[in-house]
Amino acid sequence: VSGIMITANDVTERVEARQKVEESEERSRRAIEAANMGTFDWDMVTNEFISSARLNDIFGFPGQQNITHQNLLDSFHPDDKAIRNKAVADAGEKGYLNYEARIFWKDNSVHWVKVFGKMVYNNNHQPLKMYGTVGDITDTKNTLNILQESEERFRNVANNAPVLIWMAGADQRSYFFNTAWLSFTGRTMQQEAGNGW
Repeated sequence: VSGIMITANDVTERVEARQKVEESEERSRRAIEAANMGTFDWDMVTNEFISSARLNDIFGFPGQQNITHQNLLDSFHPDDKAIRNKAVADAGEKGYLNYEARIFWKDNSVHWVKVFGKMVYNNNHQPLKMYGTVGDITDTKNTLNILQESEERFRNVANNAPVLIWMAGADQRSYFFNTAWLSFTGRTMQQEAGNGW
């Protein structure tokens, strides 16, 4: 050996930038896990679809491997497939995906999902990829349905009662009058609503 040549480059900025990206990805991953959401990565050019294990669980395929995009699409309630398809078509123009739909599990139980996605384009504004999340909103939807049914029962009882009924909030502003009240006063709900005691 007659000599050794050594060159050195300062790569601190590149290493720090890579570490920041890794930290950001870790924060995102933990936030998604904390929200109990599934994730997907959809290549719009090759149509390759990668779903997380949590997404597969949400769609009723717990612990199963090799779940295809078609398996997930086949899970959609027939009445909600058009909602999903329109949202995906609109995402190409809008740049984002946002919809709620019903899905069927293998046991034929109905579940609700909320889907968010973000489109990535090339320089010619052609869609390349879509990244997104899926959440199970079944409990929320069931609770809302129960509340709506309860509200409907109340309105039916109140409107068929042979007495005058009105309701007000904590602000002492009225927000409900039954049919008997409106018939007696000759006023509409819009005319009466918002009046104080």
